[in-house]
Amino acid sequence: MSPTPFIHRPLLFIIYQPEIDGLPPKGFDAKQHSPEMVVKRIAQDGAKCIKVYTEDGFDLASDWPTISSEILKRVRAAATKHGLKMMAHANAVDMQRMAVDADADILAHGMWNWLNLESESGLPLEIKQLGDEILKKKMVYQPTLNVMRGLRDLTIADHLSHPDYKNVISADAFDWYRSDNGQWFSKVLTQGWGNRTLAQIQQQLGKILNKGERVLQYLYKKGHPMVLATDTPPAPTYASQPGVSANWEIKHLYKLGVSLPHILAAATINNAQSFNIDQDYGSIDIGKIANLLLLDSNPLSTITAYDEINTVILHGVSHKRAIFKIR
Repeated sequence: MSPTPFIHRPLLFIIYQPEIDGLPPKGFDAKQHSPEMVVKRIAQDGAKCIKVYTEDGFDLASDWPTISSEILKRVRAAATKHGLKMMAHANAVDMQRMAVDADADILAHGMWNWLNLESESGLPLEIKQLGDEILKKKMVYQPTLNVMRGLRDLTIADHLSHPDYKNVISADAFDWYRSDNGQWFSKVLTQGWGNRTLAQIQQQLGKILNKGERVLQYLYKKGHPMVLATDTPPAPTYASQPGVSANWEIKHLYKLGVSLPHILAAATINNAQSFNIDQDYGSIDIGKIANLLLLDSNPLSTITAYDEINTVILHGVSHKRAIFKIR
């Protein structure tokens, strides 16, 4: 007996592409898995957006099947019909080009994979042109610097001793992360780089991260707003922890020149407007859902205000910040 019989049955939101997927399994109703029917079900399920994956492989590889341009256009049309935003997972220049050409509303990742394009500073012409189209179409842009940062930090000795972790990682979790089993993904990551030393891997991952930083700066300097996102966890990396990742992403944006007012907007109203939920979230107003962070300092005056959380309010219920203590 097959170990995965009828796996297609619970996957209500999978789009069937005959030219890629081949003949469907017995009992599979291909008509129910057209872009139009899948998007319709997603809308009926109460979603605000649909996310498509335009990624054909890591780095220069292109060995993964991905959505075709024709199917992507049909998804775009169906999303518009049902009032959904279309978000595209894409971090490479060619895959972001595909998303931009399909008029995606949201780019869910920065552009750190430049393929064979290189420049010592600034941006190659092809990437500038793509950036200009993102600006022209006013596409929502999520830099997600945390993705590459979370990989790079696995190569940093004693990274787990960072003081910010003490508030979000329990003692038992620390013990496991530091164990041989807990280091499994770090080993996998370094093995993929052949004979390079940790220092060399760290340097290369830093260069990739810097490419994403430069695209962010290009867009921001031309007046494009940012939207805070971390993709936590972007991989099985202990260097991407909920809460800390967002805090570090905020500080990373600030380091790259994004102003304090724009950072606050990126974390609040820009996100809410991007997904058409600003009638309920994103700002403080009568009738909106009370999900708030109360800080002891003004985030419009100092970036360290985000380190001074006093109280968390979720749906109107107040919670004092809980602090874990390391053994």
